[in-house]
Amino acid sequence: MTAPIEQQVRRQGRILAAQALYQAEITGEDADAAVAVASRIGAEEEGQSPSEPAEAWARWLVEEFTGRRLQVDHLIEETSANWRLDRMARMDLQILRIGVTELAAGRADVPAPVAIDEAIEVARVLGSEQAPAFINGVLDAVSRRLGPVAAGGTGE
Repeated sequence: MTAPIEQQVRRQGRILAAQALYQAEITGEDADAAVAVASRIGAEEEGQSPSEPAEAWARWLVEEFTGRRLQVDHLIEETSANWRLDRMARMDLQILRIGVTELAAGRADVPAPVAIDEAIEVARVLGSEQAPAFINGVLDAVSRRLGPVAAGGTGE
């Protein structure tokens, strides 16, 4: 897969993962099952299903978040200056969760600047008007706190 295509696939996966986490939070259903539902809903609205690689990336993000939920939410609360999770716009929170999950996973193929930039782009699509700046600030602080892990130095 060439780099621009892979970037597009992963962005589509990130959007799908954020939608799935949002749906799971609202309905109480299993987040992994919500990926399939969000994929189907997106296909109905846009007339096109996400690609298998995009759906696979979304599933990886959701599973990784599920396994790291306490760590991810703690990092968001620590670095979001006077914002409790329950006061954040629900979709903005899900986008933050995806971004922090990618930072905490420390994947060499997703360095911190990429994870942050991609979360900002997802926020432009799904988030509130203030989301891109807010998400940038929180993820930058999380990245500094995680250090080499967020840079892809350790992890997967």
